[in-house]
Amino acid sequence: MVARASKAAFNGFVNGEGGIVRGGHLLRFWRTPPDPEVDLQRTLSPEIAGEKELLDRFASWHGKTLDLPGAYYLQTVNWIFRENRLATGSFVALSRQLHLKLVTAPVFLLAGAEDEIVPSEQALATASLLGTPAEMIETANAASTHLGLFIGGRTLADSWRRIARWLNGGERELRSREVASA
Repeated sequence: MVARASKAAFNGFVNGEGGIVRGGHLLRFWRTPPDPEVDLQRTLSPEIAGEKELLDRFASWHGKTLDLPGAYYLQTVNWIFRENRLATGSFVALSRQLHLKLVTAPVFLLAGAEDEIVPSEQALATASLLGTPAEMIETANAASTHLGLFIGGRTLADSWRRIARWLNGGERELRSREVASA
């Protein structure tokens, strides 16, 4: 969406709001209305008290948006989405240029097959940008939306448990290497 829209459209969006990007207005760029059953990865019945409460909590949480300074919003749109500075090694944070090739730690990449923000192919392609050896990179492609990667019942039960096991195994391997080198 960002690549197809002109810079003028984003500038107009910010200028039309007096230099502030209203969080509530940003929601219209995502699927509307949100589908809590898709994001939470479960069937919910508003007739059942506990499930109605969960639906209400989700709606309340989703409706609490933050307004952003327009300059920050435009910088993020341009640097992250248009120019893809993280991938090109030209992203600067805290006065330092960040190069993904300098990342050599073990990495687990979790992608969402239905992710509307970061397509799974793009998320998994990050592996080729890292300095981490291929044998130290683990990947998974969950049947999930972007939000579902973090709050979806199936993703939490399956993918995140797998990540926890991977982290636990990685910690053991790292400790055994430290003991061996001591």
